[in-house]
Amino acid sequence: MNTKIGIIGGSFNPPHYAHLFMAIETLYQFNLGKVLFIPANIPPHKEEGLVSAVHRLKMVELAIADEERFQVSDMEIKRGGVSYTVDTLKELKQSYGEIYFIAGSDSALDLPHWKEPETILELCTFTVFERPGYPFVKVRENLKRKMVLMDSLLLDVSSRELRSRIREGKPVRYLLPCSVERYIEENSLYK
Repeated sequence: MNTKIGIIGGSFNPPHYAHLFMAIETLYQFNLGKVLFIPANIPPHKEEGLVSAVHRLKMVELAIADEERFQVSDMEIKRGGVSYTVDTLKELKQSYGEIYFIAGSDSALDLPHWKEPETILELCTFTVFERPGYPFVKVRENLKRKMVLMDSLLLDVSSRELRSRIREGKPVRYLLPCSVERYIEENSLYK
């Protein structure tokens, strides 16, 4: 059994194609057994328009339904309270050999403000996808040395932008899976 896994966490408010692409790219580049999508119960940083964890978990389930190597975990939701990456990594490290944490360069730049950033970098391989406006070169040198910059294209889609488009009645088709778009419409999310 392949004990190398990828994890991608966050609010997934909503999940979109950039999340899915980063996950599949990491899975292939590092020959991972699977990628776990882990929606945060309560993100440590305040987020405008955060829908309930139940809705976000369901949207992730819908988004990853057609890829058997993608799985969703409700471990942070079950744990309750504020979700910290370091706590999740410590828990997963008990079951898996190598963990590849999947993040955008916006997260890499913000890592110094996370709980126990040095411990996070010891517990996993921190893979970074560069995003426009968040240059990897600006990541602190002591942290950057422990990260892997992915040589990959990146879809410039953000959940914040999607929420704004939905509020304004603009189309979001082709930015997120149709199943997620339908779920958002059926449940009147982000209006």
